[in-house]
Amino acid sequence: YTIDDLSNLWARVDIEESGIQRIKLGAKALVAFPGGASYDGKVVEIGEHGSFATQRDVTRGRPDIKTFRVKVSVAGHLGSLKPGMTVDVGISTEQANVRDRD
Repeated sequence: YTIDDLSNLWARVDIEESGIQRIKLGAKALVAFPGGASYDGKVVEIGEHGSFATQRDVTRGRPDIKTFRVKVSVAGHLGSLKPGMTVDVGISTEQANVRDRD
């Protein structure tokens, strides 16, 4: 995840196609940074098209797993975040929590 604009922070999360249907615009998220700090977030964008395959699983008879990019805005950071930081993102869904880490 790369943070570019410190006045408008967001994290890019790649969600596998098996979980993307549970992600909704406006869903609440929790964005956790190294050192234990965490901030509220919100899903502000969901990719329309699948991207690169995250894994090859043809040996078990499954096709490549595609991902969809999800943009999560980050609130309340008060200048403590730096571009390029790694984050853990938990997105609230109706059925479960989807977590991703990069």
